[in-house]
Amino acid sequence: MRHYCTLFDGGYALRGLLMLRSLMRWDPGARVTVLALNDAAARLIREASAIEVWPTDFVRLVSVGCLLPYFPTLPQLRATRSHAEFCWGLASMLLVERLASGDVRQDEAVVYLDADLVFHGDPVTLWDRAAWASVAIVPHQFALEYADRESTSGRYNVAWVMLRNDDAGLACARWWADRCVERCSRETCGDQRYLDEFGARWTGRVCDLDGSGIGLAPWNVHARKLATNGAGIPTADGQEVIYYHLHEWAPTSPFRRTLGYPLSEDAARLIYEPYEAAYREAEARYGGLLK
Repeated sequence: MRHYCTLFDGGYALRGLLMLRSLMRWDPGARVTVLALNDAAARLIREASAIEVWPTDFVRLVSVGCLLPYFPTLPQLRATRSHAEFCWGLASMLLVERLASGDVRQDEAVVYLDADLVFHGDPVTLWDRAAWASVAIVPHQFALEYADRESTSGRYNVAWVMLRNDDAGLACARWWADRCVERCSRETCGDQRYLDEFGARWTGRVCDLDGSGIGLAPWNVHARKLATNGAGIPTADGQEVIYYHLHEWAPTSPFRRTLGYPLSEDAARLIYEPYEAAYREAEARYGGLLK
């Protein structure tokens, strides 16, 4: 069984829905736990679960309350942190809950996903590459001109993090969550810069998931040659694009694609335009639930 988890509020709920749709296309037998951060997000997922063409047990909806047995100081954190800082700390805590819940069996794994991903290829490729590992994380793979951003954003991107239900995976989840309880701010790039310590702390148990088709994002897409293969799947430097991270994309009018990163015409045509068409459709169908 492949387990995933994600989280979002009403502001990201339609993006989260599109991520779930794209994941279901490639991994319909998966189980996804969705942490809804407010009533609007919960309403949308309940409605979508009744309408979307996905298995009835594909999505499991939970609230922040499920984290309280493991992190009793959450109410204090919510009261003292900005909304962004509070949300940044929840991914690691959700992974702790998932691994401790009994739903993820011994030696199975769970993957945390950011809501603003879209899958273009089969994520099982990543699971297979990390089959030996207790932890799997994805480097930013910054284009050369943005390499200096690693010093502030970290080597790794938090959009995909796999932790296995074994000794190292459990220890990593708890260590990461505890650090986020202590501090989760812009100085730590939220929860993200803590990922840089995983390899040294769990030597030989961490898999780096790198490659042109993995972790494609605004900070590296312009340095890749984009095309499509015979199945119509986007490729980057000849490798199938597994997922794209729509970092900085926003549903403004017109849509905001990035805050300064260059995008090629191929990226616009193959990645952004189909996503924006899907977003318009989802907004027309579900947008009223978010008001």
